[in-house]
Amino acid sequence: VPIEFSSSLLQEGENQIVFVVEEGTYLLSHVLIESRLKEVDFPTYYFEVSQEEYEQVRDEERGLRLGLSFVDVVDIKRGEVVFNGKRKHFDTIEASFTADLGGDVVQGTNAVKIKPRKTIEIRELRVDLLE
Repeated sequence: VPIEFSSSLLQEGENQIVFVVEEGTYLLSHVLIESRLKEVDFPTYYFEVSQEEYEQVRDEERGLRLGLSFVDVVDIKRGEVVFNGKRKHFDTIEASFTADLGGDVVQGTNAVKIKPRKTIEIRELRVDLLE
């Protein structure tokens, strides 16, 4: 039996649906929630890689590393990093996450987007060219 509810009942961030009955016991299975909400558009961050830097990374003389530092040090942080169209998943309870970006770097403009599964606070996002 479909049940509709107004989007005005939703809060920013996580929401919870609770089923309550006055009498008896019920077993709910195959509950499906369909959302017609607009997808969140996460910001994209851009940085430049010169021809010399690109060649050094490509020839494995230098590395390119993404570093994320999180505000929360207790909860699990899950999501994906989209770097130049390639996806790298993260799932960590640690206060930081690092990923090698060297294999997907391009000469010129590169793009990084962080798409968390639920709201997380990122203290710092860095892309470092390693020696």
